[in-house]
Amino acid sequence: MYNNKYNWILLLCLLGLQSCVKEIDEYKASDGTAVVTDMMQLKIPASFDYELRKDFNLNISTLTSNDLPISGVKIRIMTDIPENNGEVLYTGFTKANGKLIHTFKLSRNLKEVIINTDFIGLPNNAKVNAQGGQFL
Repeated sequence: MYNNKYNWILLLCLLGLQSCVKEIDEYKASDGTAVVTDMMQLKIPASFDYELRKDFNLNISTLTSNDLPISGVKIRIMTDIPENNGEVLYTGFTKANGKLIHTFKLSRNLKEVIINTDFIGLPNNAKVNAQGGQFL
């Protein structure tokens, strides 16, 4: 009985000592320089850009098999195919010259998009890489 009671006391003492941690001065950097403790102390370079969206340039040509322009083709830029509930990011129509040229903002972390058109004779749901503000 005594032995079990002492074991519990010893265990509680050990646990109590484990929870005691020497106070760490978190406001001093290891190299001795001061650490920023307030948002107003931050020094942000003027060139810093925290924009989460980026301009993307879209340039699509729609042509017949005889290389004639197709005007009025509805083109949608999507996050995924419609069957997977892809979100429409942009919708536009080709002009008389068969071209759709537009610049719009998209998320910087966007890696690929789907170019969707329901026009018979044109590829539909084409997966395209989105890099450096261009669709490749």
